[in-house]
Amino acid sequence: ADDPSSLLEQFRRIVKKKYGNFISAWRQDMDEDGDMELSFKEFCHACTKVSFDGDVLALWKEMDKDGDSGISLVEIDRDSGEALIRFKEFCYEEFGGPVGMWETIDPKKTTRVSRAHFVSGVMAHGFGEAGGTEHMASLVFDGFQGEGSTGYVTLSNFIFIEENPFKRRLMLNPEDPSVLKAAKLRKAKEARSARELKKMRAAKAEFRDFLQSKFGNLVRAWRRAIDVNGDILVTKARLCQVARQLGFRGDLRTLWRAVDRDESGYTSLEEIDFPSGQAIAQFRAEGVEMVEHRIRYNHVPVEWRQKPMQYIFSLMDEKNLRKVTMAEFFRASKRLGFTCPLRPVFHGLDLMGAGFLSVQDFAFLDAWHPPEWLAASANPEALEEIKQLMLQNYGNYIQSWRRCLDQDGSNRVNWDEFKSACSILNFHGDIGGAWRALDDDFSGFITLSELDQDSDEMILRFRDWMFENFGDTKEAFKVLDRDGGGSLTKPEFRKSISRFGFKGITGSKVSEEETNLLFESLKPSVHATKIQMEDMLFLDTWEETPEPDLDFFAARGGNPTQALEGWRREEVWAASSGFLGVREVLAGEPGSEVHRWAVAFCGGLGSVCAAPWKLQP
Repeated sequence: ADDPSSLLEQFRRIVKKKYGNFISAWRQDMDEDGDMELSFKEFCHACTKVSFDGDVLALWKEMDKDGDSGISLVEIDRDSGEALIRFKEFCYEEFGGPVGMWETIDPKKTTRVSRAHFVSGVMAHGFGEAGGTEHMASLVFDGFQGEGSTGYVTLSNFIFIEENPFKRRLMLNPEDPSVLKAAKLRKAKEARSARELKKMRAAKAEFRDFLQSKFGNLVRAWRRAIDVNGDILVTKARLCQVARQLGFRGDLRTLWRAVDRDESGYTSLEEIDFPSGQAIAQFRAEGVEMVEHRIRYNHVPVEWRQKPMQYIFSLMDEKNLRKVTMAEFFRASKRLGFTCPLRPVFHGLDLMGAGFLSVQDFAFLDAWHPPEWLAASANPEALEEIKQLMLQNYGNYIQSWRRCLDQDGSNRVNWDEFKSACSILNFHGDIGGAWRALDDDFSGFITLSELDQDSDEMILRFRDWMFENFGDTKEAFKVLDRDGGGSLTKPEFRKSISRFGFKGITGSKVSEEETNLLFESLKPSVHATKIQMEDMLFLDTWEETPEPDLDFFAARGGNPTQALEGWRREEVWAASSGFLGVREVLAGEPGSEVHRWAVAFCGGLGSVCAAPWKLQP
């Protein structure tokens, strides 16, 4: 019988002669599945391919001395095996795989790299710190050259150590339709979303301009044409019917999406004209509170509780003429202590544009019940209380968002959904104030980004990483589930995403804290210990936070800051009983509201003195 040690030397000589080095033989004709280990079946096939005609079983027993039923390259040639193992681990630990490694050492995209370039490149980027040497790097270069020892390596030569099937196809053929399909679909979806958003804004602006030209202002249009019955909420069918009757020729389908951005199935005054709707809601809230206070102290009969705003009208109509002019409205509002912007309130309540208000206009306010957030002030304390309840009940914000708030997976939560979530959380505080603290862009809906920006960034980074590296969520899960068990435990999840190069929020190697947060966020329930594919599929349709709809700001200066400045100017105007003359401006102390806005909007006190009407909104 052949001496087993001589069989091994014979095998090594044959391999070296045919392939030039052991790594080349290993990747070309031995390790068929790329798992860095040969089964007995693979070993038999390898012996046939290298033309070894000795005692295969005896050679197997000689190599498999540890009896683990598998042979690694180290057991064939220690130097080559250790070089390959260290290099592969280096690629995954530092770059998430060979593609990331290649992009780092070939930043100019020359498509091929020489021995000197390759060795210096990997050493410069941490191969030495990972336990590698220049000799090991040179062995790897020799083993990964193309056929014929070309003197260069290319990205496709490293496909053997790529564990990601999606990237393997990409390395073989960057133009492969199966590889590009997912990317093309995503880009097409993004472009389509951008076009749709642009169309929506244009349709809404066109409709607003149309209503403005016909009725003078949007609140008047709402009351006289759209919501004539005072239903408060208007359906798509009703809005489209009114638009056609009025002669609007724009795109009604796109218009509806623009005025129902919270996807509640109906639209309301504040979605057509938020600034005016907010001002009128604040005026109503202040009036109701004022009447309640007087009833509480027996200054007003309790019967007025049913029509508090009509009582406010009676206080303003001092001459009992059954009408209140603009000047009277401003003076009475100042006397009664109203603090909201008054001009949009007056023009919105002036149903016929007659220049005065009647008791019927105030009766509209008694019948109107706007959502409580519209008149509320942002209440960070209430929001913080809700967020603490979320963490207590769900562990983190992403679980809270998915299980409690955004149950339809749209990454948008409207007011009704938010109220329902507060009920689930057993929160009965200032819900409107908490909403205003969240919806700071006045979009009418909230997103995860507004709840917790770090959580939103984490989930988006993970989604984008999966799409970029695997094509979609299903393919990503198949690769991450390395044992094919159909589920991922936390240790498996942590090991897999780290191995394939997922970076955390900081852009560096993902931390254990970030991995734990991500795993806990993807679980199907708080008490679950594993993630399955279906738990991650929502990421395929997860949308980024849409840009806020700021078209109503555009008419007031072009951006939110200028728009808010415009509102403050109106407050100054209203607080001065409707006019500002030379005396009021000169009396304004430097730094006072009147003085500051005179300088900001009129170019200085001299301009106001010459033409005080310039300060009028």
